[in-house]
Amino acid sequence: MESKFSATSHSRAMPVADLLRRMGKELRDLTHTVERLQLVVGRLVSGGGVRDSDAVHELQHFDRLGQTLSAIADFAEALSGDAPAQWLLNPHSASRAVLLSDLAARLVSQLETTPVSNSCIAGEFEFF
Repeated sequence: MESKFSATSHSRAMPVADLLRRMGKELRDLTHTVERLQLVVGRLVSGGGVRDSDAVHELQHFDRLGQTLSAIADFAEALSGDAPAQWLLNPHSASRAVLLSDLAARLVSQLETTPVSNSCIAGEFEFF
């Protein structure tokens, strides 16, 4: 049976397992960010920076967020181990839906990418 992929799309295709591992890593990194934010919020709450009990209750959602991100990372990583090696996808068109350019690059690059500097990239949010 002949493949429906053109040479161009196939040359940019990646194993599904690799894509799932990359997504799992990104989710795991977000989990660590949420954990660090929880520590900051905890210091603010214990230091009296937040006095509203409703706000304190809402801040507890950080814990659920971290747990959910970690669980989805586990799920993606477990799926990556079960994905057949011959399953390929071309993620480049989907990466255009990702508005954070460094994240899009990490998800689709065939090579391991190095982290970008803290400088603001067009279209990305920089808080500080």
